[in-house]
Amino acid sequence: MQFLSVTLLTAVSASTVSAHFAVIYPYWRGNSYPTQWTYPCGGVNQSISDTNRTAWPVDGGALVFTPTHDHAQTFVNLGMGNNVTRLNITIVPTFNQTGNGTFCFPKITLPKDLGIKAGDNASIQVIQLTVNGDALYNCADITLKADAVGPPEGILSGCINTVRRMSKEN
Repeated sequence: MQFLSVTLLTAVSASTVSAHFAVIYPYWRGNSYPTQWTYPCGGVNQSISDTNRTAWPVDGGALVFTPTHDHAQTFVNLGMGNNVTRLNITIVPTFNQTGNGTFCFPKITLPKDLGIKAGDNASIQVIQLTVNGDALYNCADITLKADAVGPPEGILSGCINTVRRMSKEN
């Protein structure tokens, strides 16, 4: 199983070399390379992913993406429901992603005050503001489940994270 996960990660990483960035887990809506600057989800309509929702743990789950820009101010947002157009719930504080490769959050805890329950649908949005001023967007659609197991084995083992948190002092 680990070989399959590493092979999958390698194949996805290789296919995204020419992309700005790709969301690996939860699985992204689709390849948005030609339209990645289009808000809110890189020009990939949610109808594409009606059958492409990842089961994500109700108490929070992993996020894995592969940036190809050396530096990007990065935002991770959530929108609750189906056909989401407002992804206005910040689930990771803004940070400066430094270096490219595979970038991972092993567990993002969702805000308790959202009243999230098993079976709810949501969309995760990753925005990257690159050094040349481009805003790039990708989304992954999830269904929250009590028995969701998280990413495939081995997918978190290739992570190269360098984070500088953005704050009012910066």
